[in-house]
Formats: sequence, structure tokens, C-alpha cells
Amino acid sequence: MKSEVETIDTVRKKIRVTIPEDRVKQEFDTAYRNVAKKVKIKGFRPGKAPRSVVSSYYKDQIYQEVIIKLIQDSLPKVTTEEGMIVVSEPSIENSPLEEGKEFTYTATFEVKPVIEVKEYQGLEAISDKLEITPEKAEERLKAIQASHASLKSIEGEDAITEGIFAVIDFQGFSEGKPLEGGKVVGHLLEVRTGSFIPGFCEQLVGMKKGEEREFVLDFPSDYERREFAGKKVTFQVKVNDLKEKIIPLLNDDFAKDLGEFNNLEDLKKKVMDTLEAEEKERIKNQLQNDLISSLIERNLFDLPPSLITREIAYMIAETERDLSFQGLSLEKLRISPDELREKYREKAERRVRASLLLEAISKQEGITVQEDEIEERLKLIADRTHQEVEKIKAYYQREKRIESLTTQLLEEKALDFLAEKAKINIRD
Repeated sequence: MKSEVETIDTVRKKIRVTIPEDRVKQEFDTAYRNVAKKVKIKGFRPGKAPRSVVSSYYKDQIYQEVIIKLIQDSLPKVTTEEGMIVVSEPSIENSPLEEGKEFTYTATFEVKPVIEVKEYQGLEAISDKLEITPEKAEERLKAIQASHASLKSIEGEDAITEGIFAVIDFQGFSEGKPLEGGKVVGHLLEVRTGSFIPGFCEQLVGMKKGEEREFVLDFPSDYERREFAGKKVTFQVKVNDLKEKIIPLLNDDFAKDLGEFNNLEDLKKKVMDTLEAEEKERIKNQLQNDLISSLIERNLFDLPPSLITREIAYMIAETERDLSFQGLSLEKLRISPDELREKYREKAERRVRASLLLEAISKQEGITVQEDEIEERLKLIADRTHQEVEKIKAYYQREKRIESLTTQLLEEKALDFLAEKAKINIRD
């Protein structure tokens, strides 16, 4: 077998492969035998029909099978010998296949770029100081209080004011016709200026329980909900109930009711510990993001388009999964995949570039991931998701996600290496 490599650019290659006639003959012999065993031809027992008879019925199928087999057997071998990592589906052009003659084809494909990372030790970065203020702790405690608040119906003839919760029915009309998805019954709404549909809450102020009101709102052309965008919409609203938020007192009893604290001091300590862990993680993520930006600036190279396309597809799948947890979809939000592809392109390019650079640094520095590190991460995932580690391990193996987990760990270790070697200044 002979091969010639043509470099189209830094991420695209073309290989011309010539397979000798004896290898072609061998593959034809195998294909004819296999087909003869499987098919039924009138007048012949399975596997006993002459080759000429089998060819008269199944020539096209046999030729196609031989072409596929010759390419599948030879192309991976050639790319491996040439040290190429193919990252796209090859585009194949082949000469006519003839028995007793050599077979030639060309394959054009994208390859992972070969990168020698420069200037990655001693990167300069600025890090925030770890500081948890009493104000932050107080704000978090208030948020915990608010999350355990209850709503109580307001008795009497009170009217809607800022901050009150209203249970309403409403329907939207445009040019006298009901809007699709514009009718809602029993909607609980916190009345705050600027929340919900722009201008909607302001129109509710002063309404009482049982009252009905009609008003018109003008929507901008770029409004996110397409059914309202650029339209003058008439809303008919009825107030069914008014509710006020009852926030529990912040005391020992409240802490005990949360189920894991003996008193308020225990809760405050937990809040401080949580805030510290979150702030450390935020500072670490920001530092790593800055280091990656510096690394990318110092190491420019071409990216295979297929890797970017693959990353965008992954990001869209992530978005669809997150929306499904909220009972939403791209279709419901009137967002097209093409819009998301364009929106995510720049971020996807950065992700791919960073991943390739971190992989190259790992190779240059001999950074590896050990089996026990994978086991430790699987245990951590099991703890966080409250599942048995064996189930998590079986899932990762079944879904073939061990490799992606290994890549993630490798990138984390490469980032830790960059941070250790970086010149970090603490922000005043």
C-alpha cells in the first residue's frame, strides 16, 4: 500500500492511497464468499452458486462492500502512521474499482492541530482578595428567611400596592384577536415595577380583589416573546386574590426548623462557611479564566471548523436540557437553532482553543490522570447527587463518559499547574 500526504492548510489534509491488486483481489474473494453464503439463488444450494452467477445478481452490492472495506481498513492505518488525529468525517473520492487492478482513492479531512505552547509559565494575573463581609452574611441570611416565607391572603378591601402578591386571570389581544398563549388563569404575581411584562405591574396598582381592568401596552420589536414583539397588546385582567408575604423571625427556633442546626449561631457559621467556599470557587474560576485569556493571546493557531461545530451542538444540547427542566423548549421560546449557533460561536471557539492548549501543556509537562483520581471524582459525583458510587460508575462506563471525565480532570490539573507557575497579584 502506498500513500501520499498533501497539506491543504494547518488543519486540513488530503491523502492519496493506492492499494495493490493482490489486496483488492483478496477482498473481492472474501466478499463473494460472504454474499454467496447469505443469499438464495434458484437452482443452487447456499454457498454453491458460481461466482459469475453471484456477480450477475449482486455485483453492485459486492463492489460497494469491497470499496468500503478497503477504505475502512487502510485509512486509519495511514493516518496513524502519519501521526494525524482525524476530527472530521473524511470526504472520499475514488477511482473506478476493477477486479485484478489496484485501487486508488483520496481522503480529505480535518486534523487536530499540532501545538507547541509558548510562554505558558509565569503568566501574570490579578486575583481578588478572599473577604467575607458581615453585610454579605446578613444578605444571605435574609435570603434564607425569604425562601421560607409563606403567603397569606389579605382580608378586607386592600388595594394592590408595590410588593403585594396578586392572583390574577389575564388575556392578551392584538387587533381584537386573542394572542396564542396569551390567556393565563390563576397566575401568582409579585407586583413590582419593571417585573413580569414591561409596564404590566404598574397598571395593576390600585386594583382590589374581584376587580377587572383593561389596558394597552406597546411592546418593542426586539421583545423576547415573539407573540408580543412589536405589537400593541390589550390586556384584560381580573384580580382573584391578594396575598402578603409572611417572613419568619430569625431566631433559634427558625434555625432548628431547618433541620440541621441546634441554634441560630450554627446557622450563621454554616452561612459563613458556605460563603467562603463559594468565594474561593469564584476567585479560582476568575483566575483560571484570566490565565486562559493570557494563554490564548500568546498562542494563536487555526481551529478545525468541525470541532467548533461539535462544541456548538453540545452547548445547544445543554441549553435544551436546562430548558426542559423548567418545562420550556426552544420552540416555546421561539428561538431557532440557527440563532443559538450564531450566539454560541465565539464562546465555542474559546472553549475549543482552551481545551487544545491545556491538552498540549499536559503533554509538554507530562501531566497525567491516574486511575485513583478518576475513582475519587466518581465518588464525589455520587456524594453530590446522593447516589451509590457503583451506579455512577456503571452509568459513566455505559455512556462512555470516562474519557470525557478524564479529559476534564486533565484540564483541571493543567490549569492548577498554570496557577502554580503564574505571577499573581492580589487586587487591593
